[in-house]
Amino acid sequence: MEIIKKGKSLATFNRKRKIFYIALIALPVLQFCIFYLGVHINSILLAFKSYTLTDGQSGLYSYVFTGFENFGQVFHNFATENYLVNAIWNSVLAFLVGWIGFFGSLLFSYYIMKKWRFGKLFQLFLFLPSIISEIVVVSLFKYFTENNIPAFIEMIGGEAVSGFVYSSDLNVRLISLLVYSVWIGFGANILIFNGTMSGVSESVLEAAKLDGVRPLREFFSIVLPMMYPTIVTLAVVNVANIFTNQMYLFSFYGASAERKLYTIGYYLYLNTQEAGNSGLSEYPYLAAFGLVVSAVTIPLTIGFRKVMNKIGERFE
Repeated sequence: MEIIKKGKSLATFNRKRKIFYIALIALPVLQFCIFYLGVHINSILLAFKSYTLTDGQSGLYSYVFTGFENFGQVFHNFATENYLVNAIWNSVLAFLVGWIGFFGSLLFSYYIMKKWRFGKLFQLFLFLPSIISEIVVVSLFKYFTENNIPAFIEMIGGEAVSGFVYSSDLNVRLISLLVYSVWIGFGANILIFNGTMSGVSESVLEAAKLDGVRPLREFFSIVLPMMYPTIVTLAVVNVANIFTNQMYLFSFYGASAERKLYTIGYYLYLNTQEAGNSGLSEYPYLAAFGLVVSAVTIPLTIGFRKVMNKIGERFE
């Protein structure tokens, strides 16, 4: 009898534990299915449809299957609209310049980790933009580049110069945006890199110091290999975001940025916003555009990750 009672108690305990586990994960799983799987599946299906008039008498519009018509429109726009091709180059340029901030964040994080002179001050100034509202930071950057720098140049050289963010030269505007993107990207990267570097064993660093290892060798031979998984993760995220990066165009210019400054991310964001205001007819085209971009980004991201993992095998 005692054994039977214990068996029933154990079965009741296991059943209650399963019920608790199911209740615990039910809401997150439901949210994942609705807001991730549901949204993405609907976006994929939407790319093969169009929003057209299906009943002329009642004026009823609905989505109907049109095959690859939207994809044809996407490729046609790429072939005929020069600013879209330019948007690709701007996206790639922003991605490449972003690596300056990525590697710069690694160096500054190491400098802060070593507690060298002014390290805390660098940490404050580089991380501060990440905890202040983006609108405030953008406004400060505008004021600095439109007023302070021209006034300083004029004071030194005696020649009046215009601002940079709203310069008549679009190349100057582009450089200003790239500089801002690199600067603003330091904060989050330094927070992650510095946190990872703080986990490097002090005994290993002390042993290297006793062996006469200099800081440069310590950085490349000890610190980087020990935090390599974190570097890979952030690097892969950078590659995945290559065509979603807006380069902060909307923060600076709203919906009125010059077309020569467009990135693919800004183009998608702007057109999605306009589609939400004007109606449902543009969503199928944008869904097809997103799939075309994903078809390029996904293999690129997977390939880059494999290359990074191959490189990482040398550190093992």
